[in-house]
Amino acid sequence: MGAHASHNMHGNSLASFATLDLTDRQRAVFDVYRGSTVALTDREVATARRFQDMNAVRPIITRLRDEGLLTEAGKIKCPVTGKTVRLVTTLL
Repeated sequence: MGAHASHNMHGNSLASFATLDLTDRQRAVFDVYRGSTVALTDREVATARRFQDMNAVRPIITRLRDEGLLTEAGKIKCPVTGKTVRLVTTLL
């Protein structure tokens, strides 16, 4: 996983995480962000979860972002596709 912008979690945010009502797949994707000290691309999350299909993570990442659990932290050129892609990090 790349060296992107880092983040810190506040103690209150960590405590509130236990009350989140996430599906197993949402929690698995969110846990990738919680375990990372840098912002990640969708592809990095898919690779970490061993998903072959990017559509296994993209809608989940977007939903978690829309629910205020994740935030877009910038953009980067994907080394695989050469396209500009989003970097996402957790707010918790």
